[in-house]
Amino acid sequence: MQALRKVSFLIAIISATAFAAWHPSAARGEGDGPDLIVGDIFGIFQWTTNSGPIDGIRAYSIARSHCNIGTGRVNWFVGPSPNHPVSTGNLYRLKNGGFEQIGRGWTMHHSCALQQGLCLNELGTCQPVCGGCCNQLGVGCSTSNSITRAGQFGNLGPRSEINAYAGSNLGIHVFSEGNPTLRGRVNVKQADLEPSLNVDAIYFGEVHTIAADDALSMDHTGGWNNATHRRLNLNPTSFNMTPSGGTVRRLPAIYAWQANDPDIVIEAVDVPDEGRFHVGYRVTSNGDGTWHYEYAVHNLNSDRSAGVFSIPVPASLPITNVGFHDIDSHSGEIYDVADWESSYDGGFLTWSTTPFEKNELANALRWGTLYNFRFDAPTPPRAVNVRLGLFKPGAPPKVLIQALGPKLFGDSDDNGAIDLTDFAALVDCAQGPGINAVTESCDVFDIDGDTDVDWADVGAFMLMFSTATP
Repeated sequence: MQALRKVSFLIAIISATAFAAWHPSAARGEGDGPDLIVGDIFGIFQWTTNSGPIDGIRAYSIARSHCNIGTGRVNWFVGPSPNHPVSTGNLYRLKNGGFEQIGRGWTMHHSCALQQGLCLNELGTCQPVCGGCCNQLGVGCSTSNSITRAGQFGNLGPRSEINAYAGSNLGIHVFSEGNPTLRGRVNVKQADLEPSLNVDAIYFGEVHTIAADDALSMDHTGGWNNATHRRLNLNPTSFNMTPSGGTVRRLPAIYAWQANDPDIVIEAVDVPDEGRFHVGYRVTSNGDGTWHYEYAVHNLNSDRSAGVFSIPVPASLPITNVGFHDIDSHSGEIYDVADWESSYDGGFLTWSTTPFEKNELANALRWGTLYNFRFDAPTPPRAVNVRLGLFKPGAPPKVLIQALGPKLFGDSDDNGAIDLTDFAALVDCAQGPGINAVTESCDVFDIDGDTDVDWADVGAFMLMFSTATP
């Protein structure tokens, strides 16, 4: 079976490029064609209600509706034809200011497009293809799947067979392995749901759909609105979940982080001629002279994926509480699950997985997935360019994201160097009543960490200045 999976993975790589060339929608003009979105998340079913957790895992499937808000029909042919959408479910948790992915499922292969009117508010009309179950979804029409069908074993295939940027799938798929209650469904550790361990946590479900004719439309930007999310309420006894509030169409769940915390900044980052990432970040004071730096990186649909995340951090800073969080593949998916390793040298704090050249199945940040990176530093933030290194070979090898990273001790003007301008600012701060009463820029001079800028810091600064100046 493992050999079959590897063959399937190689076929997916080869076919991803060829697919766009022969698919009829490749000839479509710019700004034309179908536009498939997830129109609603209307239920979530727990498969482990009767058995309880299995090896500490709960399993769910998410009920979903799709809408075609474009100008052309979406193909919905049953496999083995590859001309049908796939969709996958994810679960996220907002806890203590951090936003993490805690569950992921395999992809559901769709067939039978109903011609319903869920999204009439988008286009105002549904143009049905036929009177019921069709092999295309009409313009302005919607179709839905039940909470159990979204978790049926025979419908579920691995993510490794999907190229999310091209929208391609193999038509047929290998089947998930392992416990029959868990396999292929959205797996979540019960510890990530346990109320006593997750006080005041908020949960969100996300559905992400992929289709070739959608991905190839609108100059390859058709797949940028394919993820939708909704808040979920957790029953603390049964661990069942129910949707709450409205469905947030066309935005992945990382935007729920920002919706619940206005201090969160989220940047959409596009790889040239390829897919899209979202990078969210927040910097908060710990109240003890240190700051917490929190980053979440979401891969929407980049097939090249990400293998490196690197933040400029002055080499002299003592960095603490370096952390990483990912979500593991399961049910026989072929990808490795080893955590990314961190290193701190050359003025950068870097997390990375095994390079593609050494292991093509390494734990890269692949489509429909969110990873977290965090640390504490003794200086407040400044604007920096964060590097996101791409996993699969190609040009460019990386993309840059403007975010926040820690200042250099004593660098009050953010020019990356300790100079006489900084010394003059330090003297002004030391002559004042202290770090909390002068200006916000003074905290960068609290070199000895006593929460007060005084003449001891001036002495420490002079030593740093003499070392940094040739």
